[in-house]
Amino acid sequence: MIAGVYINSYYRESIDCFVPENLRSKIGIFQRVYIKKGPEKIIGIVGSIAENTMSRDTSNLLRITHVVDRDPVINQEQFELSLRVAEHYLCTRSDVIFSMIPSGKREKITHSLGEITSVPLPVLNEDQNRIFQKIIQMPAHNTSSAVTDNLGKVNVHLIHGITGSGKTRIYIELIREYLKKQLGVIFLIPEIALSYQFLETFKPVFGDQMAILHSGLSRSFRFSEYKRVLKDQARLVIGTRSAVFAPVKDLGLVIIDEEHDSSFKEHTSTKYHAKWVASDRLRHKTSWPFKLSLSLVLGSATPAIESMYYAQKNIFMLHELKKRATGQLLPQIYIPLHMPADDGADVLSPFLVRKMEEHLKRGNQVILILNRRGYNNCAFCNVCEQNVMCPHCSVSLTYHRLDSNSGSDGKNVLKCHLCGYHESYRTLCKECGTKLKLLGKGIQKVEDALEFHFPKYVYARMDQDSVSAKGYAEDIISAMITRKIDILIGTQMIAKGFDLPGVTLVGLLNTDIGLSLPDFRASERVFQLLVQATGRAGRHSAGEVVMQTMQPGHYAVSAASESDYKTFYERELKLRHKMNYPPFCRLLRIVFRSKNEDTLWHFVNRLKMHIQEISSENSLFDRQTNKNLPSEILGPIEASLYKINNEFRVHILVKDQSIEHLKDFGKNIKNYYTSQRRKFEGLIADFDLDPLDVL
Repeated sequence: MIAGVYINSYYRESIDCFVPENLRSKIGIFQRVYIKKGPEKIIGIVGSIAENTMSRDTSNLLRITHVVDRDPVINQEQFELSLRVAEHYLCTRSDVIFSMIPSGKREKITHSLGEITSVPLPVLNEDQNRIFQKIIQMPAHNTSSAVTDNLGKVNVHLIHGITGSGKTRIYIELIREYLKKQLGVIFLIPEIALSYQFLETFKPVFGDQMAILHSGLSRSFRFSEYKRVLKDQARLVIGTRSAVFAPVKDLGLVIIDEEHDSSFKEHTSTKYHAKWVASDRLRHKTSWPFKLSLSLVLGSATPAIESMYYAQKNIFMLHELKKRATGQLLPQIYIPLHMPADDGADVLSPFLVRKMEEHLKRGNQVILILNRRGYNNCAFCNVCEQNVMCPHCSVSLTYHRLDSNSGSDGKNVLKCHLCGYHESYRTLCKECGTKLKLLGKGIQKVEDALEFHFPKYVYARMDQDSVSAKGYAEDIISAMITRKIDILIGTQMIAKGFDLPGVTLVGLLNTDIGLSLPDFRASERVFQLLVQATGRAGRHSAGEVVMQTMQPGHYAVSAASESDYKTFYERELKLRHKMNYPPFCRLLRIVFRSKNEDTLWHFVNRLKMHIQEISSENSLFDRQTNKNLPSEILGPIEASLYKINNEFRVHILVKDQSIEHLKDFGKNIKNYYTSQRRKFEGLIADFDLDPLDVL
């Protein structure tokens, strides 16, 4: 017996493996197995089994040593989906399959989420009900017919609702309707920290119909939840990006909350976007005999530019909520006259301090957001005229002040946020012995300001460094809801989605961060962060926002200060059109990386000649694409972040309106890379279709 096994490997799709006699009765399609390769064991998943192998020499095949699972861990729909994702994103099928399956080897009994209870929810207001009815009444199309709609067989709805407008209330009603018809639902959220809030909201309504899938869960609990879905014991899945692959039976509705968020794009080998995977799953239903339509619902107060563009072109269906569900007005926004650039200055402006005093004295809560980790941005030597750099990456090290529980040898470290390298902070430059100067302000420095200005109030910090402890984020949000914390400080992770009734003031401490990045999406990201952060204030009572900025005239900042999406969208769209960036084209980014810089450039120089050849001959593309090359090929050149974790990086950015032209070009380059790879040991190529990050 020979099994075709997909292994978790960058280079190979699948391999044939010999199945020994003692395992033949135990092995089946879509089970995980261990394969012996030299001294190591490789995990794989069985994709096919050939019974009659008498005529084949099996002596050179790798052997399966044992079977991990008693039952399949994926279903046929997922297996077919893996091929489409792999072909679309120019990755391997193995990569996709292993993105679907949570880590974990054994199923354990999970705690019940509880039975469905009758929970009094506010009645849908007029605007909410209008949107709900439009979505629910959209006609379903039999997928075997020629009738199509705005995305093939799928209705795509964009709910553009201001912060606090009650989008979640619409989601709940939509989920109820689909579950009543025994249909499956996936609900995606951008942050693990948000799962606590949605769990508390959804648990009393949906009980054990709901499963939770995200990486913050223990391995055993997550795998058990996944198996509940696979066994059709749960029809509603709530989770982060990878939950889009959940094996939900009769999936009819996918909701993506905060659809603009970059966390829905995978940045490892598969590079998939959850929006594309969701739409692909829905439109590939072989039959749909149900009354409710196949629907993809995208919700945001700050939709991605591409999403709004498609809505304006009637490719998506646009629904708008312009008022807060509680009847509260949007918060009053203030921009202080200036923000001192001096690094010795207080991170909190005098105006913001006065506002905080006013709100805290009334018993309200305050959120402060500074989207920069650490205490200082960098350590600078005046003599050498350079920052202390990471030895493994082309970025400066960030100064962190660590407490005694951090596990560090010292209280102060310099840390790289790309590769995780850290070293003890020494006050003197290693090169010349001059005393280093700490520059810039990070989120930890806000703690000092709070100790000075508000010593009597309780504060907590939420950022990537603090939430690494299991359950920390949930504890902080719970403490905010119960008013045990007066001031919450954090990075962008606390700017999205949270509904904290006691928060009436939000302070944005440096709105300029990110505007100068060499990325065409930089202004969009800043605008989204500012508007989303503003939305945390005054959701249940009058609120205020203070934006500290040195660029009040920048169109992203000024539009955000007015919560004016329309103005920002129109300005940004003109710039995108002028520069030929999405939504006016599609992008493919190809990154080549190697730990050996000479090897990398040796290959790149050959690649340049190859690109010149196909540009002149234009004969390597099939007739279906009319032998057209993409309209623009930029590079290969050094990536903006040239070195990450000891790997040097060169990239190509390709533009075209035709996705097929991009994919054909990508396949051509991938084939060339594959043919040359053995000559350039350690060289890796990453293909990213529709990238969100070009750094």
